[in-house]
Amino acid sequence: MRIFLNSDKALKTVWGYSFAVVVVGAGLGVSLLLQRATHCRILFPLFAAVIAAGWIGGKGPAWASVIMTLLVGDYFFAAPLYDLGISTRDQAFFIPFALATIMAGWCGSLRRRPESWSTRTANTSLSDGAVD
Repeated sequence: MRIFLNSDKALKTVWGYSFAVVVVGAGLGVSLLLQRATHCRILFPLFAAVIAAGWIGGKGPAWASVIMTLLVGDYFFAAPLYDLGISTRDQAFFIPFALATIMAGWCGSLRRRPESWSTRTANTSLSDGAVD
């Protein structure tokens, strides 16, 4: 157990998922404040939270934030309010919201792929003795 907790990868994983929970909570808070001020559903902070979670945490935290955002969006913004059911009236809201959230999670999780490619390329060129 001690080896797992001291592992750098384990700390990054825990930090990434913790960051996802915090940014989705912050996005929810901002969305609720904006809804109270404008009397409209403003969900951009939730999309931004999903992208930030993927950008900082990677693929796993991105998809965890997608799931959290869908649950939060259903509970706080879709009728009936404060219930995890979706009425037929609000399906026109929730389906595009779900698709946009999934796209935001996918876009946010793409950052790590080019970084790993560039790191792998740099490591390969250094091990081959190539100097730029």
